[in-house]
Amino acid sequence: EGIQIFEKLGKFSPAVWRCVAHAKCRLGDLPGAHEALDSALKLIETDSERVEIAISHCLIEAEAERWDEALQWGENALVEFPVRLSLLRTLFAIMLVRRDFDGATAMLETRIKPVSLKPQFDALGVATRVKTHLLEANLFLAKGSTQPARRAVEAAIHLNPQDAQVRTFLGEIIVSHFPELWSNVFV
Repeated sequence: EGIQIFEKLGKFSPAVWRCVAHAKCRLGDLPGAHEALDSALKLIETDSERVEIAISHCLIEAEAERWDEALQWGENALVEFPVRLSLLRTLFAIMLVRRDFDGATAMLETRIKPVSLKPQFDALGVATRVKTHLLEANLFLAKGSTQPARRAVEAAIHLNPQDAQVRTFLGEIIVSHFPELWSNVFV
């Protein structure tokens, strides 16, 4: 009912179209969800926003547990945006949820790390490198390899991230898996 009200209102922002898309997905209307995202795309001007819509296409398929389709949407988007870390991380996460450890490892080693581990020493560069170490830690944890996961978390701690969101991600993994490392980063 809420979706119909939104649609009757006519033109609205890409963010609202994305909400409509995810609502339609939850109702089982995948074609309608993708149509809503296509409507959002018509209102978008920047590459960053286009990447977000591409990610939403992937997530809609993943939410419906249509893993191959989710990955295909992402691969199609990578043709236009080959080094967008947010898109690469999304595909990595889908592979991890799917328990495709070989695919996730290949994504991390061949596509994410070459872009994200370049020596950038500004705050954004540090945050990007920390996120990559956390992806690696999550991959090892999913495989049941605790020691390599711990080394990845320690590498993230060593970078001393200042970004609040990144520190939150780091704190969550420490509390969940390596509480003995807490004093190393949050003192």
